[in-house]
Amino acid sequence: MGLPALTLENFPYLTLILFTLIIGLRGLEYAKSGKVGQKDYKKYYPYLVQWLIQNNLGALVPFMSLIGVSQYSAPNSVSGGTLVIVLGTLVLFFFMFVAELWYGHIGFLLIFLVSVMAGSYVDKLQSYGCLQGDDLDVFQEFGTGSVLMVFFASACINIFSSGGAIGIIIGSVLHIFKISGLILLDYYVTFKKQPKQNRLCLSIFHHSFAYLIGFTVSLLMLGFAYGTVLSYQQTQAGLV
Repeated sequence: MGLPALTLENFPYLTLILFTLIIGLRGLEYAKSGKVGQKDYKKYYPYLVQWLIQNNLGALVPFMSLIGVSQYSAPNSVSGGTLVIVLGTLVLFFFMFVAELWYGHIGFLLIFLVSVMAGSYVDKLQSYGCLQGDDLDVFQEFGTGSVLMVFFASACINIFSSGGAIGIIIGSVLHIFKISGLILLDYYVTFKKQPKQNRLCLSIFHHSFAYLIGFTVSLLMLGFAYGTVLSYQQTQAGLV
């Protein structure tokens, strides 16, 4: 299914605002903490997160985790390096832009708010489900922002796979491929330094699990949108 025509009314201005905020906060964190080397890996804790907690604004910490506030100051082993950061930033903007253009401003906000809650839930699920209550390294929680990306990726794939039977089949294949790829990526890259008995559990309940939540939420929104349109068409037909 194609995207609606871009107009002043449906222009994704929330994406521009949120994206600018994300880049600004990442840049501010880098300016305050500087590039953190491997030797400081265990000692580092995000400056902005500390500031929020000290000023009784700890409720915003899940947002900082979701956007990967420490991505610019994280070691390459976590952030993936400059190329990964640049490409990931561009892809995130594209996914957010498309999602707001199709779901609308309110739908976009709903997806984003659910992603904030889902990101925090995934962190705790990994901690208590895979690590017996221990937390992951701080960089792993604040250094990438990739959970937000996969959340919006699932919403975008749902959009382009909602056009008839062929679209649904293609979308299903893409979803399966994406979920499998995320599990393998986490198992062999993200959590390669974790004990082997924890790696599979962490890999299942990280990017792939966030992707499933995003897929479910956006699919329900699509179903609601189609149901509303169908109901309207039936009502109009009854009035004719």
